[in-house]
Amino acid sequence: MFYVLEAVNIAAVLLMLSMLVVVIRQQPSRAQMAFVLYDVFTVIFVIGVQLELMHADTVGEALSGLCVQYVGQAGFLMAFLWFASEFGRLKIPKFIYFIQAVINTIVLTGVFTAEYHPYFYKTMRILKDGIYHRIEVIPGIIWKLHYIHLGTVILAVLILCIMRYGESSPIHKKRIIYMIAGVGTFALELILKGLGVFGSYN
Repeated sequence: MFYVLEAVNIAAVLLMLSMLVVVIRQQPSRAQMAFVLYDVFTVIFVIGVQLELMHADTVGEALSGLCVQYVGQAGFLMAFLWFASEFGRLKIPKFIYFIQAVINTIVLTGVFTAEYHPYFYKTMRILKDGIYHRIEVIPGIIWKLHYIHLGTVILAVLILCIMRYGESSPIHKKRIIYMIAGVGTFALELILKGLGVFGSYN
């Protein structure tokens, strides 16, 4: 199982890097540039997951992996919203990006200093769980802010896609269906995570 998980993580990073190369080799449009950023930050997130799950025997080591993950998630959320606005032609006010930047700054400050306060994680401990160690945490207020932000972005994109669908051309309707399918899958994962189906795993 250990080697299967390693192979999946490595394959995911290689596939995302290959998509990155394909887009960069052509003259990227604004939507493609947004996708490039989205892709880069997703790679950073997956690397953070790899560090946390495969190379963390202490709380400090696990936090290092988590810091990488949250950098990936923060950039991913902003790039995702930009990509959704360009690819789906969704109207997203500029001030929303400013609010995102403020929230992401609070979240990143919280996770990078999590060892010194209870606002990101109230408690942290390392558990041996099968093939690897994992960190078990009780979330604090900044962690909750991050997931409220994440859920709000996903819900907003879903609603905007549904509203935009009726007035779109056939090509854009296909794009919107792709986005609804992708964002819907992400929303389902968040719901299952919130229900505790995955425990503390992503």
